[in-house]
Amino acid sequence: MIERICHIDKELEDSIFLFGARQTGKSTFLRQKFPDSIYIDLLDTTIKGRFSRRPSLLYEMLSNKEVGTLVIIDEIPEVPELLNEVHRLMSEKGLVFILCGSSARKLKRKGYNTLGGRAYPVYLFPFVSAEIPDFDLQQAINYGMLPPHYLAKNPHRRLSAYIDVYP
Repeated sequence: MIERICHIDKELEDSIFLFGARQTGKSTFLRQKFPDSIYIDLLDTTIKGRFSRRPSLLYEMLSNKEVGTLVIIDEIPEVPELLNEVHRLMSEKGLVFILCGSSARKLKRKGYNTLGGRAYPVYLFPFVSAEIPDFDLQQAINYGMLPPHYLAKNPHRRLSAYIDVYP
């Protein structure tokens, strides 16, 4: 396991938006750093469907939790309507959220509730050399520092697939 350098305290006082490019390891980082949190993964189509049909389900599900309970919602741009419920849970119940996604632009552009200063942005970037034992500069130059590319057994194939998908 590679320890990431990202400044999120284990004891959060404020909610945050964790942004970063696809495949930088946001989900992996959050699961490792906060294993005891409530974790909602909106890539799970069943969960996404439930919350898409009824965003108020989030409030119903979490309104009885203790003040300061940490809730992680991964891929929040998949169901941005949940941000109103997050806002309500933060204000009324004192819950703390980490809201994860690849792009803040999608939320801002569509005019969704970005919580007006109630959650501050934190960014997880691709690997930096200090995170990698036995750092290989040639590997980094040739294949980049996205975790799945840098760590791959066949980084050339993985990079080619990435480039084909994201022109």
